[in-house]
Amino acid sequence: MSIATVHDSLTLSQRLTCRQTPDAGFFEAYAAAYAEYADAAAADAAPGAAPAAGRLLADLLGAVHTELSQRRGVGQEDQAAYADILNRAYGEGGMLDPVGFLKSLTPAELAVVQRNHCLADPIDPAGLSREGAYNLLLPEGWRADFNQDDIVEVGAARTIQFPPSDAPPEFLDAWFAATRDMGEMDIATYGLVMFSAMHTVPIGDQPLKRTLPPEAIDSYRQIVANHLDMIERLRGQLAEGQYERDKEFFGRLQALLS
Repeated sequence: MSIATVHDSLTLSQRLTCRQTPDAGFFEAYAAAYAEYADAAAADAAPGAAPAAGRLLADLLGAVHTELSQRRGVGQEDQAAYADILNRAYGEGGMLDPVGFLKSLTPAELAVVQRNHCLADPIDPAGLSREGAYNLLLPEGWRADFNQDDIVEVGAARTIQFPPSDAPPEFLDAWFAATRDMGEMDIATYGLVMFSAMHTVPIGDQPLKRTLPPEAIDSYRQIVANHLDMIERLRGQLAEGQYERDKEFFGRLQALLS
């Protein structure tokens, strides 16, 4: 059993560049999927059994977590230990107090979480915000942005998020259609262009602020139109090939948003 998501139809490149926000159904589905995985893991230990737990573990943690684990060299044993930690967090009320739950883990268990999220430094739960702790207890591919500032804390790290968690469905449909045949780096590059156009440039200690309402489809139409105008004005100053690439992508996105 895999956890059903609204992004099941996306390509892996799209999933790697777009994080989902879990709802209450996510945790219920995870518990059911974990029970199936645990039964398979127990059955795999029987003499002559055909291993099934590995496939179910990949379904349980999801395509993004599985892909990133492979890239990072995180083995199946660490992934299984992490899946168990998540099952305990979801079943024992750990997501209501994620900092407290992380404090309850042993140093070895915190190291499992650290490796699964590819963190450079050991986890110090006392130094984490609720958002940072909460996101450590979600598999890669899932994120919560509690204050909806489009800066997502994962442990002590801060990462940008695009599309925003409160983007309208019609924009998401257009974005995913426009990026469907693109690679991960190209999607991330254009996502950064869109993100930058929606926010102020922070100076000094000033926080990043939204300049356009992310829930309004016209915000995205305005960004796309402005970018197309800009590349026309600056065509002679752009790097070789950039005008053609941007014209093609933003033109396609503009048509999808019309």
